[in-house]
Amino acid sequence: MDVKEKILSRATEEFLKHGIKCMSVQKLVVPLGISTKTFYKYFKNKEVLLEEVLTLLYIQQFNRIAEDSNTENPIHLLLQIWSMAFQRENDVNHKFYYDLHHYYPEVESRVENRVGQDFWKEFRHLINRGIENDLFLKTTHPDVVLEAISVLYSVSVRTEQFEKFGLSPTIIFQNTLAVLIRGICTSKGLDDFEKYNKPIFENN
Repeated sequence: MDVKEKILSRATEEFLKHGIKCMSVQKLVVPLGISTKTFYKYFKNKEVLLEEVLTLLYIQQFNRIAEDSNTENPIHLLLQIWSMAFQRENDVNHKFYYDLHHYYPEVESRVENRVGQDFWKEFRHLINRGIENDLFLKTTHPDVVLEAISVLYSVSVRTEQFEKFGLSPTIIFQNTLAVLIRGICTSKGLDDFEKYNKPIFENN
C-alpha cells in the first residue's frame, strides 16, 4: 500500500468513526508518521480527500451490485444489498452524515452525480430483470420504485425519525424497505421473497 492509499484508508476509518468536521489534516497524518507536507503532495485539502473517500465508498458498493446483477435472483440481491446498507450505516457514526450534509453538500452532490447514475442504471436493470422473469409486477415502474427506495432509505437511516422505537436496523428494514420490495412482487416473486427474506431476518 503506497502513501496515498494509506492516507485514504486512514481517512475513511476516521471519518466514519468520528465524523468529518472534527478531523484535521494534522490528526490524520500523525498516526501515519508522515508530515502535512506529504499530505498536501497528494491532496489539495481535506475537501479533496473527502471527495476521494466518498468516491471509493460508492465504487465499492457499486462493484458489489454490478458483479451480481446479471446472475443473482433480483429479489435476493435487492434484499441483501439494502439490508446490508441498513446495518452498515448503523455502524457509522451519525455525525459523519450530519457533517456531510451540513458542511460538505457540494462534495456529496458531486460524487453522487458522478457515480449515482451508474448505481441507478444497475438497479433499474435488476428490477427490469425481475419484471421479465415474472418476479415483479408488470405495472412496476423501476424509476418510481428506485425513487421510493432512496427516499425511504434516507429517512430510515440518516434521520432520527425511527430512533424513538429503539429497534435494530434489521427490524427497521423489515418494516420499511422490505415491505416496499414485497409490494411489487408477483405470486411467484413472493415465494422467493419469503425464501430469501427469512434467513436475513433470522441471522440478525
